Amino acid sequence: MATLPFDQLLAPLPGAQPCGEDMLFSAEFDSIQDARRFDDPSLDQGEWVTEIKEADWRAVIAESTSLLQNRTKDLRLAAWLAEALSKECGFAGLREGYELIAGLCEQFWEHLYPLPEADDPEARTGSMAWLATRSSQLICEVPLPGRSHPPRSGTGRRAVARKNHAGAV
Repeated sequence: MATLPFDQLLAPLPGAQPCGEDMLFSAEFDSIQDARRFDDPSLDQGEWVTEIKEADWRAVIAESTSLLQNRTKDLRLAAWLAEALSKECGFAGLREGYELIAGLCEQFWEHLYPLPEADDPEARTGSMAWLATRSSQLICEVPLPGRSHPPRSGTGRRAVARKNHAGAV
């Protein structure tokens, strides 16, 4: 069960800038991106068989949480944190990730990173669009109660199609 320290994550950072600094080009940001990276084990490796890289979701959670508490208020980090929480804690983690994002937007919108460009808010909205798209996949990957693995892809769609077909006869 995820339990984020919301009071610390949503507190302004000390100093003149309540959202801290933009960490996009920092080594810490790169480290989190690397921890998120994983190989798809279902893809054929051909002749070049290598060890499959797995994401380190716990590192993503720890590093993102630390940066959001101490150095920056950033929607990109919050989106990655929501993804990692979903992977580690299921629906509860994804919910907490969305709650954090809502809190950041409510409290820090004017100075929240990434800052929007003059006539193009896509830098800011892009992170949210990515998370919205990624969330549908994350939801499908969460094991259901009483199961040790997520349902097979398309299982829900096939069940709905069968029900609709049976009702039409």
